[in-house]
Amino acid sequence: MEKHELIEAGQIVSTHGTRGEVRIYPWCDGPEFLSRFSTLYIGSAPFKCSVRPHGGVAIASLEGITDVRSAAALKGETVYFDRADASLEDGRYFVHDLIGLRALDESGSEFGRITNVLNMPSQDVWEITGEKKYLVPAVAAFIKEVNVPEGYTVLHMIEGLEAQ
Repeated sequence: MEKHELIEAGQIVSTHGTRGEVRIYPWCDGPEFLSRFSTLYIGSAPFKCSVRPHGGVAIASLEGITDVRSAAALKGETVYFDRADASLEDGRYFVHDLIGLRALDESGSEFGRITNVLNMPSQDVWEITGEKKYLVPAVAAFIKEVNVPEGYTVLHMIEGLEAQ
C-alpha cells in the first residue's frame, strides 16, 4: 500500500445545498488552495472531489456523498490533503514543516523553537519559545534562512520581538 503524508487542510462545518456538498473551513492558505486537489481525505479515507471557493469557505462535492444526510454526518470532521499532491512557491512553507524548527540568531546560537504560526491580517507571525517567548513577523527582514530538511531557521532578531 502506498504511504501518504496527510496534512490538515480544514474542517467540515456544514452542508451546502441538497446534493450532499459540504462546506469546509480552510486551515490552509484558503479555499482557492483547496480547489487544486482532486482527492481529499477524511481520516485516512480518500474521497475523489471537486472543490470550489465560496467566500471564505470551500464547497466540496465528495464522491459517494450524494445527499444531505450523508453530508451532515461529516460535520466536524477534519479534512486532509496528501503532501505529494501539493506544491508551494519558493519561500512558502507548510505550517506543519515549520513547527519544531530550531530558531537560530545570525551568529548561529539557538534561542528557541517555532511553536506556533499565527495568521495575522498583514502577515504570519512565528511564535518562538525558548527561555523566553518571541513573536517574529514572517517577512524577509527577519527571516534570513529556512532549512526544513536540516531542521532550523536563521532569524535577524531586534529589540522588541520578545513577547510581553
